[in-house]
Amino acid sequence: MTQLSVNELYVISDLHIGGKDRQIFAGKTQLPWLLDQLFAKAKPETTIALVINGDFIDFLAEDDAKYFDAEGAVEKLNRIGNDASFSASFAALGRFASQPHCTLVINLGNHDLEWTHFILDRRCVPMLPRAEMFRAFATPIGWTTKT
Repeated sequence: MTQLSVNELYVISDLHIGGKDRQIFAGKTQLPWLLDQLFAKAKPETTIALVINGDFIDFLAEDDAKYFDAEGAVEKLNRIGNDASFSASFAALGRFASQPHCTLVINLGNHDLEWTHFILDRRCVPMLPRAEMFRAFATPIGWTTKT
């Protein structure tokens, strides 16, 4: 088991990013602001982790939603990742996660069980910039950008 050692830990949950017409996510400006604030605080002597504690992506808000739609997960995630409504949030997540003194941990929720599709085959999340820098690993609860 990998242990995470940080100086500061922040936890948010239930972002519910997804959906064309049924968007629950209301933090289109707040989430990028928060991530940029945390990014600015991170230094070699101040390591920071952000935990998104479930329901990060809302696959159930997408068209033709099915509970645990492993076959449709890639298409839905690509649609969400390319949706202009969420671009500022994904860009900020990428900036945060690519910083060497920042760690992003994503735990599964009941609206984003499709994350297991990406965890099990060890693929990185395609809509986060510089995804090739991320090393995801399988855990019982989700994935992290650092090992």
